Amino acid sequence: MKFCPHCGKEIRKDINYCPICGKSISDTPIAPPNNTNPHNRASKKTKPKNRWKTLKNIFATIGILFVIMIITLTVFAVFPETNPFHTTADNPSTTNITEDLNETEIQEQENAERTYIEDYENTNSSQDKAIENLFTSIDSDNNNQISSEELEDYLYREENIENPNVEPIFKKYDTNNNNVWEKDEYLRFLVAENIIS
Repeated sequence: MKFCPHCGKEIRKDINYCPICGKSISDTPIAPPNNTNPHNRASKKTKPKNRWKTLKNIFATIGILFVIMIITLTVFAVFPETNPFHTTADNPSTTNITEDLNETEIQEQENAERTYIEDYENTNSSQDKAIENLFTSIDSDNNNQISSEELEDYLYREENIENPNVEPIFKKYDTNNNNVWEKDEYLRFLVAENIIS
């Protein structure tokens, strides 16, 4: 067994320099270090330096995080629309404009759906007959309503779709919240999903 004469660490016999301290080593083995060995005291003196280096790294990391936080807060203050926590309630004029636009869009969609339904009821085109026939073929119990189970059964039976999941889209157009589609809800689905024009 061989020990470094400079730092007192155990090293391999076949090397000529210490991998710990990097200093040259003579070929004669040195006794293992003990508490009275001055080299052992030297290695203990390096520990406070390592602690100081660790503390410096911690303080540097905290400082960098603090600077990033200050920059982020400054950006959010200068450009509030980039802040994910910024609400339009802070700016009442923006809130009113947004609400007006949403109400206008909703009204336009409802008008388009109402117009189509009225046109459907007033015309007897071939497309309308095809839609009526499709509704009837899905409505297996002939009660002028389509349940989600009837729609899934139709998609499996006629369209060869294995395990169709229609619940999300079915609930989206179930405006009466009665777990069935009336004809107007079925037409709303066809128009909104661009199945018919």
